[in-house]
Amino acid sequence: MQPVNAFLAVANVRASVEFLERAVGFTRGVVLTDTGGQFRYAEMRHGDTVVMLVAKGDDTAPSGGSAALVDLAG
Repeated sequence: MQPVNAFLAVANVRASVEFLERAVGFTRGVVLTDTGGQFRYAEMRHGDTVVMLVAKGDDTAPSGGSAALVDLAG
């Protein structure tokens, strides 16, 4: 089975990271910030599950700033 990666487009990546940590028990993986220090991308992990958070509308994100399921292996 090919891995599928879930990208969630959110209005505030930092707030979403903090919520997932506090409420659901996710841990941070890779976090990328913009030049102003705002989170623009974050990998969140919970067991074998990885969810990528991207800033909504960020056209530089792999999903183009939209929610998506992406096969990065193929």
